[in-house]
Amino acid sequence: MNIALRRRDIHYFLFVGALIFSDILNNGNLNLLYFWGTGVIICELLKKGYFWRDLALYLGPILLIHSIFFIFSEQEISVIKAFVYIAKLTINIALFSFFKENTHKISLPKAVYYIGICFSILLIAALLTIRFPWLWRLNDPFNNYSKTRLEFLYSEPSVLGLLSGYMLVFVSYSIFEYGFTWRSCGLLAVFGFTLLLTFSLSAMAYTAIAIMYLLLSKLFNRRARVALRIIVISMALCCCFFLILATNNPISNRLLAILNHSDSSVHYRWELSMGSIRDVLSITKGYGLGLGNMSTPQGLAILRQTGIPSVYANSFLYFIAENGWLGVAYITYLLLTLSVSIFKNGSNINDPSSLRVAFLLFVFIEQIAGGYFTDPLLWCLYGVISARKLNKSSFRL
Repeated sequence: MNIALRRRDIHYFLFVGALIFSDILNNGNLNLLYFWGTGVIICELLKKGYFWRDLALYLGPILLIHSIFFIFSEQEISVIKAFVYIAKLTINIALFSFFKENTHKISLPKAVYYIGICFSILLIAALLTIRFPWLWRLNDPFNNYSKTRLEFLYSEPSVLGLLSGYMLVFVSYSIFEYGFTWRSCGLLAVFGFTLLLTFSLSAMAYTAIAIMYLLLSKLFNRRARVALRIIVISMALCCCFFLILATNNPISNRLLAILNHSDSSVHYRWELSMGSIRDVLSITKGYGLGLGNMSTPQGLAILRQTGIPSVYANSFLYFIAENGWLGVAYITYLLLTLSVSIFKNGSNINDPSSLRVAFLLFVFIEQIAGGYFTDPLLWCLYGVISARKLNKSSFRL
């Protein structure tokens, strides 16, 4: 039994290590979670029937879309980019399948705790080296409001902000369900402070929406007695929000710019991109640019015709631009299957359905404003959202 426990801990350490150092190779195609996912396929999934079923359900439609494009579209295609894209999606679907079938066997609080320890060490190191570009992005050229931003070992501060947000949603759920503990308070402080230092307003917004949903679902759940601590927490959050808006700081300045329609990032990510996507679909006759084809010279040339200087900074629009109207159908299909799984499992009184919905809200809004459709961590979360046999007690920190 001790040997089994040690092996299980090794799996936790490998996953957490792949997550913490995921961008260490500075190449999105070499994200360490892809390597961990490949190991999961080889060591765990090849003999599992559910893995092949999920490949048929989620990779099969992608291959069909690609085949239709190849036969009917007049656009040129990069075979190498298409192959890499399909390979990444295969690993992502494997991660999705693994977490969907095995989350009830995994101690997610232990993984969150290990991530918190790593963040604590990196945070201390970052505070001691704030003048050096090792764990910080100094003089950020893309953010006019916060020039010094924490990024740890990730490719950009927003990636760290998103991961911190995911962890905060998990910790908040545990606190709302079971109250404060020394561990949950410590993790809340570490992840909250980390998110704040990234100055990623988008990650803060997604996190706030997801946590607000958790609060409201707890307050209006007739099966649970409304605890005083929930009301106190919600009031404290509201006070913090208004305090941020009332003071002169990078976050409030960015919010005011967004409200005044003068924020260039929001204009590019949403307004300009929405105007462009219609033209892209029109030029490509609804078939899209081709799987993995947006960053090719031909794909970029079509984008420039529509007024976009570079690739879309919007996960869903990026996917739709490459896969056309069939891409819209696939995204709808994916979101519907996730929603149906929440509905099916939510009938169990002990199921953490509010956490499932909070995570789904987070990843949905995140991909409207940015993100990457082939982000392996997203597909891990898809697996947790649709996981079988979950029990609230297994999420207690």
